[in-house]
Amino acid sequence: MGQLDNEIVESQKVRSDLLKWKIILVAGLGGIGFGLTGSTSSAEYADLVLCCIPFVCVYIDALCRHLSLRILVIGCFRDKTDKEGESEYSGYYQSYEKFVKKVREKYAFSLESLVVVLSSVALCLGLAFLPCILKSVQTGPPLPNSRVIMWSGLIGFFLVLLVEGIYRLLKYIVEKTPVNNVTNVPKNTDNLTK
Repeated sequence: MGQLDNEIVESQKVRSDLLKWKIILVAGLGGIGFGLTGSTSSAEYADLVLCCIPFVCVYIDALCRHLSLRILVIGCFRDKTDKEGESEYSGYYQSYEKFVKKVREKYAFSLESLVVVLSSVALCLGLAFLPCILKSVQTGPPLPNSRVIMWSGLIGFFLVLLVEGIYRLLKYIVEKTPVNNVTNVPKNTDNLTK
């Protein structure tokens, strides 16, 4: 397996780990923010921890999108540089990358993107409307810092949309970038170093 294959596999592993950490961090912050930890010290400000949730979501989404772009760059590079007969797998990789491009155009790989974006949007908007919801159902004490929580949710929502917009722009740029300045591409990438 070549260096580019290893890069793809490692990027996919890291992306998967990041999505797991998103769930863990959001659950932990939510537990602390809602006072589920049982600690009564500084409970007056515990709800401020909820303000971190949107920014954790945006940060992890940005890292996941970066890794997705890395994988896309490798795929586009392979598709644009592999020529028949240059290596034992070149025709295979080129055919695969062309197939993936067609499948991607039909949104076959959009489920992960949908989960990444919609989970962050739902969490951010949930926090933005949480003070209003708690006030309308009148259960338990109101959140002491409800305005700050509401604004963090709204800011997080717009940041999620910004990260997704930047990702889509960069994805478009990567897909349209020609590989006309690449010369002397080595046939065997097993010995390449980062």
